[in-house]
Amino acid sequence: MGFIKLERAEFRRRYFSEAASLYNQIFNRAEDNQVKAWILSRVARCEVKQKKFKQALIVYRSIIADFPDLLTESGMRRALR
Repeated sequence: MGFIKLERAEFRRRYFSEAASLYNQIFNRAEDNQVKAWILSRVARCEVKQKKFKQALIVYRSIIADFPDLLTESGMRRALR
């Protein structure tokens, strides 16, 4: 499954639920923690776009809890613990 299908589901067709499901499928096969955290951030973004703010918050918190030593996209170490 490629990122083109994900991008199409999320951005063109605006099928956020489908996109979140596809991201989760990729997450389950990912081995690198940086990739896993990135994928989860995309899942959370889809939740926000569906106005499922509580679920998005749960996903964002899981990123912080499960991957506390990863760097942010700007290269800074996360300050939250």
